[in-house]
Amino acid sequence: MRTAVSLARPLADGSDTSVAIPFFYDLPEAAIPSAAKLWDRARAEDYNGQAAYQDFAQDLYFLGIETPPRSIVKRWVAGVQAGMIERPGPVSSACMPEATPKASPARAKAERPRATAEACTPPQDASRDDIEAFASRLFDNALAELQRDLRAQAAKIVASQLRVIADRYDAAA
Repeated sequence: MRTAVSLARPLADGSDTSVAIPFFYDLPEAAIPSAAKLWDRARAEDYNGQAAYQDFAQDLYFLGIETPPRSIVKRWVAGVQAGMIERPGPVSSACMPEATPKASPARAKAERPRATAEACTPPQDASRDDIEAFASRLFDNALAELQRDLRAQAAKIVASQLRVIADRYDAAA
């Protein structure tokens, strides 16, 4: 599993740009799914830096991980958008497909179970134990993703309600 992500691609003139980006260079293992989600969002056509950073920060908050400053995240996202940073996390053994950047969020969520089943099929000669272990891993991954989505949605609802309360206090002042 890849836990260190840096801008490590030589420039056209042959010079090396191996600049380690703090936090992302030594990415905590628990933060890898959140960083992968941010990577996917950064590659999307409708990327919104503020919203993506807030969602990333909320994910890390729920994981008990200190959020890096926005300037660090912006540097990392710039590297992602320039094609200089690989997607964090395991390449093919995660049994969860990468988000399709051009699909709408509702369509991506609707297609997720079908894509997950297609991407993660056990071998034909698998034993019953192998299939049960596979099903358990698939279930755990799907549940973890749903929990992250629910936590993020709950955090957005709470943030929205807090903004309404703050607006009322501002209007009263």
